[in-house]
Amino acid sequence: MSKSKIATLKQHLASAEYQGHKLALDTQFDSWIEGGRIEPSSKTINGNGVLAARFYYSGVISINPCFAPAALICAFASFWLQNNGGRYDSTDIEFTADVNDDNANENE
Repeated sequence: MSKSKIATLKQHLASAEYQGHKLALDTQFDSWIEGGRIEPSSKTINGNGVLAARFYYSGVISINPCFAPAALICAFASFWLQNNGGRYDSTDIEFTADVNDDNANENE
């Protein structure tokens, strides 16, 4: 998933609603990539291009605080990925949900 796809998914989640309200304020969403690795490759593409390497990494979206159930956020992300994921995007989604003192979730 490219960084622009992560930003697009983040925007999709920021515009999603639960019980008539957004999942969280726009400022409570953050996204980044981590755990990257480069795999060298050598492949000619369309006769005039070259694939020099593949870049593998995890895209992370954080919502803090979030009062929507973590399972609902996972469903929103899963549906988006099924409709917008590319050939090389993983369909496996990992997440964590920690409960804050005010009973809000911190979701990643």
